[in-house]
Amino acid sequence: GQAFAAEGRISSARHALEKAIGLNPNYPRILLNLGIVYQKLELFGEAITLLERCIKLDPQGIPAFNSLGLTYRLQGDFPTAHNLYAIAAQKCVEEAYEANREQFTRVIGSGRDAALQIDGHMQEIVGAYLKSTPMYAIVTFNLGASLEMQGRIDEARDKYLESVAMTPPGFEYDDPREALRRIGY
Repeated sequence: GQAFAAEGRISSARHALEKAIGLNPNYPRILLNLGIVYQKLELFGEAITLLERCIKLDPQGIPAFNSLGLTYRLQGDFPTAHNLYAIAAQKCVEEAYEANREQFTRVIGSGRDAALQIDGHMQEIVGAYLKSTPMYAIVTFNLGASLEMQGRIDEARDKYLESVAMTPPGFEYDDPREALRRIGY
């Protein structure tokens, strides 16, 4: 199903993923991918159902929160989209921390609690490191888009700027610089 979707063959992807979900109805990756296909087909109710089920099965699944946020945004429910993007952003930071816990413990001390006691400059460095992932850049861009759609332009600008700052070198996605130009910055 993913291969068909990547090639733009959405109906083939839908058929393959619906067949796969029949064989394994509780596999989060299939639920996520079929939810995204339904989203692309503008079958928003079906997409929401699958993405919510995916989150129940894998509550740490950042792409599911992001995709569910996008589905709500496409329907015009910007506050719900914003809340889901905020959850995804927090999970990005937590995931990066967990992935680097040993390194932080070696450098900082006893982990997260010690990180809270370090000086402000070091906290900024650690915070930036934790946020410098492709998923965080995407989620932050989406937070900006949901704020823009709500007319909260200054807050949107801040999120777009953060997305620019946190985009890892060589990673490409919807350019927040274009969004900044669109809102007059």
